[in-house]
Amino acid sequence: MNLRLLIFISVFSWGVFALAQPQEDERINRDADNPIAPPPSVTLRQSFQPGAWNPGQEDRSFLALVPAIPYSAFGRLHLVRFIVPYHQRPQRGLGDVQILNLTGPRTDWGLWAVGLSANLKAARGGDETFQLGPAGGFNTQQGSWTLGFFMQNFIGARESFSIFQPVVNWQIDSTWALSLSDDLFTLDWTSGRWVSTPAGLQIAKLVRVREQPLRLFASAYYESTRPAWGAAVGLTLIVAPHP
Repeated sequence: MNLRLLIFISVFSWGVFALAQPQEDERINRDADNPIAPPPSVTLRQSFQPGAWNPGQEDRSFLALVPAIPYSAFGRLHLVRFIVPYHQRPQRGLGDVQILNLTGPRTDWGLWAVGLSANLKAARGGDETFQLGPAGGFNTQQGSWTLGFFMQNFIGARESFSIFQPVVNWQIDSTWALSLSDDLFTLDWTSGRWVSTPAGLQIAKLVRVREQPLRLFASAYYESTRPAWGAAVGLTLIVAPHP
């Protein structure tokens, strides 16, 4: 092959890749914060509430493993997601495992999703080990912003509760993003009280390690129901492109 032609093809291919990669990174970084349509991924999140930040309270911390498995079928996007927490302080042990199954159409307005949530309770006494209920959400993209909500309901014979998550994400550039810090507002239907009302911010950075996308994030929040400051750090391994 002519040397000049070979050089031209190489330079052109590199230029196309250089232009396409920021767009792909931006999509990955934006979708990683989307609770109803994340890319195929595995997230590790370490959360902690140090006693030094909260006088009169003991240290609290837990590690969460969150695999997300989206796929397309019958012209719609589907999602299966697990949340597996392991409590480290003040006591060690597996926490309640949540399983989510969603599906929904993409419209001109945004993405709708409905499905089911299940909560498998860890052994802490009592005779109720399983709760099930409807889940759903919506999000839309407005320029650099992704806005929406996500809600899960867990209904049992003795205990029932709902979790509401607002979605606000600002894509600063192709690799940096600022969002709410996975704020999960929890309403206990048994007592009729909000048992968790956090507020905070999360900063995230998408990096590539030998072309493998890896998203690093850190957040800080304040829990007003049981007054306490907390923080979290973690990473998300992007397993494959979004379906």
